[in-house]
Amino acid sequence: MESGVFLFPFAKVPCGSSVVIYGAGTVAYDFVKLVQESNYCHISFAVGNDYLKKNKLTSLGIEVLSPDVLKERKDFDYVVIASGEEKFRKEIFDFLCSICIEKNKIIDTDPPVYKCRSVTYSQHGEDLIILNAFKHMGFFRDGKLPSYIDVGAHHPYEISNTALFHSMGCKGINIEANPVLIENFNKERPDDINLCVGIGPKEGTFPFYISKYAGLNTFKKENLQYNEFLVKHDTGKQEKFDVESVIDLPVKRLDVIVNEYCDGIWPDFMSIDIEGMEFESLKDCDLSKGPKLIAIEVNYDGDLFIKMFEEKGYFPYLWYRENILFVRNDYKSLVYAHTER
Repeated sequence: MESGVFLFPFAKVPCGSSVVIYGAGTVAYDFVKLVQESNYCHISFAVGNDYLKKNKLTSLGIEVLSPDVLKERKDFDYVVIASGEEKFRKEIFDFLCSICIEKNKIIDTDPPVYKCRSVTYSQHGEDLIILNAFKHMGFFRDGKLPSYIDVGAHHPYEISNTALFHSMGCKGINIEANPVLIENFNKERPDDINLCVGIGPKEGTFPFYISKYAGLNTFKKENLQYNEFLVKHDTGKQEKFDVESVIDLPVKRLDVIVNEYCDGIWPDFMSIDIEGMEFESLKDCDLSKGPKLIAIEVNYDGDLFIKMFEEKGYFPYLWYRENILFVRNDYKSLVYAHTER
């Protein structure tokens, strides 16, 4: 069986906060270990009813005290409840309220999210490679987390290059033209900026072509025929992707969105998959101070993208199947530090 980990509720706890962990079992251990690995916030101490018994938190250098100390000590910003049992979480919540801990300082995980350590949400496992690249760049230390912009985001988890990072406390912008699909982001990632717009080289309102597969919807009608070619090439089977409906949707330039929502500073990571519009949308963008790493779908046009990105100051870090990871040149020595000889 593959080992896993209970995820610390990064999205509910501001970076740099001082936190008390309520619990001393497996959930608490995983929470503390993840926080210590990233230095996302400061664990002041832990409390638990079994504070006199030997527990794993002491091996991490965390002092475990009686819950009664919370009646006097107030040198923390939040109390994070670390329990997988709903009954215990409710009892802890009621206790904290009874000793006048403000409700907005109590973080209940309801229930804590559990995942395998090697989980990947990307189509081909790219997010694990991207994660390691960012670690080489110095992220996930001292509370430093990469930001992201997911262009053509499609779904918060399914075939997502940013889901893993969101689960680790990273935040960013999700852009999805389909008004039905964007609602999933509003529900699952309310702490992100979620935009229901298309991305293209020109701004305006343009027809959006919808097929039977939401992941293939596009502003570029001929791309549906291109996908028919790809399926035939890869599987030998002929499949039709007819247009089922057409709706008019707003389209914005990518650099305009960065100026409007990021004060002109590109997020650290960009994932872009907009069904045939990638090259046109990025061709005129100034990426001299662009994302440190870009994941982009290129299909069989990889050489064209490599030439464009090399001119913009990037090098191809990995080309696997239809996707290429590009890293900005000024980070090349960091991501290759342990591989170049």
